[in-house]
Amino acid sequence: GGARMQKGISVARTATGTYVATFSPPMPDANYAVTLSFVKVGSVTDAIEIASMSTTNFSITIRDSAGALHDSSTICISVFR
Repeated sequence: GGARMQKGISVARTATGTYVATFSPPMPDANYAVTLSFVKVGSVTDAIEIASMSTTNFSITIRDSAGALHDSSTICISVFR
């Protein structure tokens, strides 16, 4: 899939349940907030989390309570600075 709306950010799937959102241009610093939501496709225990944040990108993972990674048909992202 791909972003339905984007302004200075692109999202790519890097592996099952793992995504990277890249800023263009980069943020001036890493002092921003990210909110995430998603459609659960796999286990009802799936959770979405921010794995890392930098001025150029942030990583997202979706995993169940056992640690297995899952994809989602829809991921919603909001970034606030």
